[in-house]
Amino acid sequence: MKLSHEELREKLSKEIEVVAGVLSELTDTCDKQVGHDWIEEERAVAERWRTPLARVAAVEYMAVKVCSIAMELVNSTKRITVTKRAVFLLHARICRGAREVRLLLSHGYNLGAWSAMRTMYELHVLAWFIDKHGDDTAQRYLEHGVIDLRDWIGQMGKLAGEDVADVIRGDTERLKQLDDRLRELGDTYGPKYLKKYGWANSALRPDNSKYEASFKDIDDDVGPSPLRPLYEMACAAVHGSSYASHMGSDLVPSANMLLVGSSPLDLGAPAIGCIRVLQQQVAVLVDAWDENDDVRHLIIATHIALTDFVNDTAEILIEADDRLRDFDARNREHGQFTFTEEESPWGDKPEL
Repeated sequence: MKLSHEELREKLSKEIEVVAGVLSELTDTCDKQVGHDWIEEERAVAERWRTPLARVAAVEYMAVKVCSIAMELVNSTKRITVTKRAVFLLHARICRGAREVRLLLSHGYNLGAWSAMRTMYELHVLAWFIDKHGDDTAQRYLEHGVIDLRDWIGQMGKLAGEDVADVIRGDTERLKQLDDRLRELGDTYGPKYLKKYGWANSALRPDNSKYEASFKDIDDDVGPSPLRPLYEMACAAVHGSSYASHMGSDLVPSANMLLVGSSPLDLGAPAIGCIRVLQQQVAVLVDAWDENDDVRHLIIATHIALTDFVNDTAEILIEADDRLRDFDARNREHGQFTFTEEESPWGDKPEL
């Protein structure tokens, strides 16, 4: 018997909670049995953030699972479209980005996590844009990969100070095939197609042959996103803002030295950005299916269950950040600047 949205939502909500608990226990067991090659600061971060990051991993798990089920059903019924294929590929990259975020945060490197989260947001916007404009845009996006490959080969040649052909081990025939394919694409879609976001030109300005699309244009076309503030924060971290330069490092007055190791502070925001992107990306999967499709029923229920779990997890992450910041402030008042101690002489380590 087919479950209603509410029944499926309740079932999935319980599953996400179970997954989060299992992942937390599994991480604890692995840490005890396997000798990680971590510096002490990184181990301290991992201990304090185990439970919150296990919840982030649970969101990632569900995003991977629902896409895998959808792909299996689509492939078995031969109902794959160009749009779905492109959305699947972008969804997979977003889930991989989520793993990068978790890996960096579990070791206490928030700026790297911001960078990975920023890429996740951009991939999500591209998926939404492709879903909005359909198969023609999706096909242009998929075919555009050969242009990136040819550009990378040229850039590698410049970096190595060698002839471009040497970079691909003298395979001049392959280079010729790439150049021929570029000419074909230029003839088919126009010369501006060969630019970075040229695959989006026709969807944005079909009557302007001189137009060159940008990511901002694509983002604006999709419409205002609640994730935009997090993306702008990520851009500030990636582009070397003054505030970001102070994150994760501190000048110790007595030693006059710069600490550049990992830190358990300011990890909550990139983690929230990560799970919010995953949540919204599942919504893209919802939109990619027909109204009466059983796959859509499953994805809608997953998205609703994820929304509840993500909202709770965001609060836990903010709380974790606040507790550790208070803990750090108390320690600094007494001249202690690291988190390598199991217990602080001025209070137990905060339980997250």
